Amino acid sequence: SAPAGVAHASADNPDHVARVIGITLGAATLGMPATVQSTGTITELSWTWMPDEDIYLGLNGVLTQTIPPTAAFAQRVGYAVTPTSIWVDLGEPIELQGA
Repeated sequence: SAPAGVAHASADNPDHVARVIGITLGAATLGMPATVQSTGTITELSWTWMPDEDIYLGLNGVLTQTIPPTAAFAQRVGYAVTPTSIWVDLGEPIELQGA
């Protein structure tokens, strides 16, 4: 049976390719249930995104607007609407050369 809860995906782990299902709403503890959003708007007042730019899966569940140099794959998870809100729109993961 599948384990309960969620785990943070990480762009440097090739085992996580095609396993991203969305973005958690709020902090999530490994293995515990969490609310995951796979489309639509999320607002977080502590964010400081560059509007109209893509947002990618980073390392250890962190979102980023820059693909990490150690990434095994790149996956767009959405784009910034404002500095504090994103539109979640999961893209297809792309395996990176040399990863």
